[in-house]
Amino acid sequence: MTETQREGGDAPFLEARIAALEEKMDAAALSAEALHRDLLISEVKQRIRVRYFTVGIAVTVIVFMAAAMMHAAHHYFWGAFVLIPPAVAIAMFVAPLVSITTVTIMLLIGAFRRFKDDDMDNINVASITAEALKGATAR
Repeated sequence: MTETQREGGDAPFLEARIAALEEKMDAAALSAEALHRDLLISEVKQRIRVRYFTVGIAVTVIVFMAAAMMHAAHHYFWGAFVLIPPAVAIAMFVAPLVSITTVTIMLLIGAFRRFKDDDMDNINVASITAEALKGATAR
């Protein structure tokens, strides 16, 4: 058997083998794309679950702080009589108000602008403290 005869006889076999290998490569690429797609879908679902969980916690905190304010208003104030020291009375209203405001603002920022990694580095603590003091002393 000469070299050309062997090449001619093996050609259909080699073509079939190449076609099978190409099919395997295409199937592997498709399965990798499907796996990538499934991972992206699960990531999106996880983000949605975390957002719902966060909103649930935030609403719980807001309701709890509103209940704390209502409790303070009904148990420590009897008409014109204040049953606790004035500093405590102010703190019992300011703390829940600041908490509710902060949670609401953070939810709005997260909902409309999305949080970024460097958000916590850009907080101006002095400005926030000054505004809180101005709001507390204005009453």
